Amino acid sequence: MKKMVIFMGIMVAYIVLTLFVFLVLPGIISTTIILEDNVRWTYKNHEWKVYDSDTELFGYKIYDPNNGDYIGRKDIRYYNSNWLVKEKKQYVSYDKSMLAVKSNKFKAYGFDMTTLTDTNVINKIIAKASVTKTGGVVIGNQIKIDLDSDGRDEIIYGISNIDEMGNTKFYVFAIYMNGEYKIIKKYVGENNPSVYVYAVVDVDGDSNLELIVKESYFSMSGCDYSLYSLVDGEYTEMISTGGSL
Repeated sequence: MKKMVIFMGIMVAYIVLTLFVFLVLPGIISTTIILEDNVRWTYKNHEWKVYDSDTELFGYKIYDPNNGDYIGRKDIRYYNSNWLVKEKKQYVSYDKSMLAVKSNKFKAYGFDMTTLTDTNVINKIIAKASVTKTGGVVIGNQIKIDLDSDGRDEIIYGISNIDEMGNTKFYVFAIYMNGEYKIIKKYVGENNPSVYVYAVVDVDGDSNLELIVKESYFSMSGCDYSLYSLVDGEYTEMISTGGSL
């Protein structure tokens, strides 16, 4: 009987250690983010890198990037240009936007995008970005959210100039914070992408929120994704796919 108790104790300790090594420890020493189009990023040793792994990814926490809801911990796999999740020992197609994470500090936040109708704000952002309207219409959207946990909302803006043919002549991605408009990214030319916030997250539990931004091109297949972090009061691009996928 005593031997059986010792054996059971050893087995329990082994199971706990195994779970810690494979599920908990990886989330403590690094953060891995999985997105649509097989985008895989990992943060380790104070640096973001592209994560090259096996086809199957085990024990990832899946979130809804739109409202920040936690969906569950799943094994996932990318196959035939689609993400699959393991349900009842079988992999099935995942028909939602993918945001999967291996981390113990990560949190996703919901946000609402609304139409920007204030022409005074639009004109200020255009002037700050040094872009020129070239006919057609200028449209904008905005997201209000507290990005630095100071109790006041910052505002994320997307401003675009669309000509009579439906072409985007410029796009400006900006943030209003600390009393000023800050231009994060802008495009000017004939083949500009549509840019929008894909997810708002906190990757390291420091209460400063990161932005995952998606860029899609009308005349090109696939999309680009970028991760922006708050560094010394400025949103800075940490990693990007850097081209159409």
